[in-house]
Amino acid sequence: MPREALTNRVERLEKTAEGLQTLPAEVAGLAERVGSLEVQVSELRTEMRAEFTAVRTEMRTEFAAVRAEMHQESATLRTEMHQGFAAARDDMLIGLADMKSELSRQIRESAEEGKRHTRTLFEEALSRIAILAEHREQPPGHRTRAPRRKR
Repeated sequence: MPREALTNRVERLEKTAEGLQTLPAEVAGLAERVGSLEVQVSELRTEMRAEFTAVRTEMRTEFAAVRAEMHQESATLRTEMHQGFAAARDDMLIGLADMKSELSRQIRESAEEGKRHTRTLFEEALSRIAILAEHREQPPGHRTRAPRRKR
């Protein structure tokens, strides 16, 4: 091997050896940094666990409040609906009573008019019967004039 090549090789080996000399210090620094990261990750996990627990607790509290509010609102709505239905029922009953009264009045009026009409027809029938009876009682040769027809 030529000497120059050997010199280059030795120089390179020396540089590599010098670089390797700082390696333990760098590895120790990395170990220190990794240890610090482990502590930070552990602290982060502890904080996150506490925060998640707090969020869960707050959500439970809020959900319970919402449930209670919804229950109260539905009870209020049920009460309002009950009152509204009762008022509508009362209005309907009043309307039905008014309608019943009006129908009773109309039926009475119709019945009275029917009675008057029946009485008129009855009186007409009686007068016709009387006229027929008069015609039967007259002697056989007697002629009566037929009633005139209106034109």
